[in-house]
Amino acid sequence: MSFKLPNLLQKKQEEWYELQHVTYMGERIHPGSFEDRSVTNEQLEDMKMNSYGQEEMFRKYTDDVLIEKAKYYISNCSTPRYPCLTYDEALIHRIVPELTKRLEIAKEGNKKVGITEGSFWDIYGMSEEGDILECVDWDMQRVVNNGDYTFMWEDEWEPVVLNNESIGATWRIVTDSKTSGGINNEEF
Repeated sequence: MSFKLPNLLQKKQEEWYELQHVTYMGERIHPGSFEDRSVTNEQLEDMKMNSYGQEEMFRKYTDDVLIEKAKYYISNCSTPRYPCLTYDEALIHRIVPELTKRLEIAKEGNKKVGITEGSFWDIYGMSEEGDILECVDWDMQRVVNNGDYTFMWEDEWEPVVLNNESIGATWRIVTDSKTSGGINNEEF
């Protein structure tokens, strides 16, 4: 037994398919002629497309182009309320930016490797629960990522409230066991 779309819906899909077009280097092309994840920024500069074509093109963008497009679209969205009150707001202002950030990290292959120092929030975004974050600017600042946007002093295991000055400093993830001393989560 196979499923068949109702004739009206099938006809509508065919109409939408026919409306999709991209003009690339002066030639009108259907978006389906591009391979998935193949369209680069350089190619995109030579393209013009209608709204129907743009709907299809998102699957055709390389990771770099998709990340760039996601950031651009998010920057043009409404200002989020805190906390987000709807699924749409949560998706637009919380989930998509986090996915974009993770895609960038995974794409660059720099999860804890390659980026040694950065802003607090960049380093926090690359860290995992239990990782020790160390402030490069001040030796006394070593905190443990609790995984829920809360932190504890490494030695005292007391909650930490980071002020703007420390957040604005340069941080890194302590990765070698000699400096981190290791963390035994079973003790807590």
